[in-house]
Amino acid sequence: MVPQQVNGIAAAAGCQLVATCDIVIAGKSSKFSTPGAKVGLFCSTPGIALARAVPRKLALDMLMTADFITAERKLLIIPQNLVTLLKDLKWSASLIG
Repeated sequence: MVPQQVNGIAAAAGCQLVATCDIVIAGKSSKFSTPGAKVGLFCSTPGIALARAVPRKLALDMLMTADFITAERKLLIIPQNLVTLLKDLKWSASLIG
């Protein structure tokens, strides 16, 4: 199992890294994005990991619009993840290894 702790923005390759982890513990302020579409590019490398980790329509939305997905919205879609307050982030991460 590969856990990941996120505090802030995970964009492009950072979003890919988060998508490849088994469990994600994110602070409430965390956001996830594949920003290539804003400049007319397609983020193909993060797209592969996203397509495997999240529902197809969410992956397409993230890849085509470059909009940020908040940690709380991601939690509603992928319930095995955890959203926590910043002060509890390290403690929560220590619980899983």
